Amino acid sequence: MKNISVPPWRGRLFLGTGQMLYAGPVGPTSMHAHHAVQVVVSLGEPIGLRASDGSAGRCVAALIPPDQPHAIESTSRAVVLLYLDPQTSRVRSLLGRRAKASGSTFESCVDAGKRLVVAAPTSLPSSWDEADAATEGLLDALGAPGIPPEPLHPGVRSSLAVLPSLLDEDAAHPTLATLARHAEVSTSRLSHVFSAQVGIPLRPYVLWLRLQRAAAALAAGESVTSAAHAAGFADAAHLTRVFRRMFGLVPSDIARSVDWMIRSSPAAPRSE
Repeated sequence: MKNISVPPWRGRLFLGTGQMLYAGPVGPTSMHAHHAVQVVVSLGEPIGLRASDGSAGRCVAALIPPDQPHAIESTSRAVVLLYLDPQTSRVRSLLGRRAKASGSTFESCVDAGKRLVVAAPTSLPSSWDEADAATEGLLDALGAPGIPPEPLHPGVRSSLAVLPSLLDEDAAHPTLATLARHAEVSTSRLSHVFSAQVGIPLRPYVLWLRLQRAAAALAAGESVTSAAHAAGFADAAHLTRVFRRMFGLVPSDIARSVDWMIRSSPAAPRSE
C-alpha cells in the first residue's frame, strides 16, 4: 500500500504527569525504545510497524512491551499512541498476566493488542476528558480495570504542592530527601507512598514535570536549547535524547507542529 500524502505529527499531544497520549496523523520514526508500554491504535488504514527482532507488517492495533525497540514505518491519518508507565499498579498487573504472551515480534505485539480493536475511540480525542475516556477504555479492553482511588497520604500531598517551587529553584534535581524534609516523613516511607499513589516513583515523575516545562516552552516558540535550559536539561542534546527515546523523533520534528495539551497536575480522582 502506498503511503498517504498527509502531513505527519500534526495532531494533539496530551502530556500529563505519568501519562502521554498522541492523537493525529503519524509518520515514520527511527527505531527507538522507552520505559513505557505503548498502545497503538489506528482509526483508519493499517499502520506499518517494525519490532525489535526486525519483523514487520501492518496492523490496526498493537501493544508494545516496555524497553522494546520498535519503529513506525508508514504514514497514517488517524492514530492514537498511548504511553503507559509500567510501574503503575494497573499496568504492572497487566504485564504480569501477559508476560509470556507479550513478546517482541510484530506478531506477538499485534496478538497482545487484538482486544484494542473494539475499544478504539470513534474519533480522535480533542480534549483531556476525551483523552482520559480513551485511555480508560483501552485499559479496560486490555484487562486492566480501574482501581478505586485512595486519599492522598499527607506526605504525598505536601510533595506535590512543593515540587513546582523546588523545580523553580533547581529544575533538574529535586530529591526525595528534600521532599521528605518538607513532608516530615522518612525517605523510605515517602518513596513507598509516592510510588503507590502517584503511580510512578519520584525520579520519573520529576522528569515528566520537566518535560512539561520543555513542552510548554517549545509550544510557546522557544528554541530547543532555550526549552532544554528552562526545564533543567543539560543542553539541547540532552532534551533531544529524551524526545528521541520517547518518540523516535527529535523535538524539531514536532515542536511547532503538534497541538500541545499540557496538564500540570495529576488527574483528579474519580468519585465512586
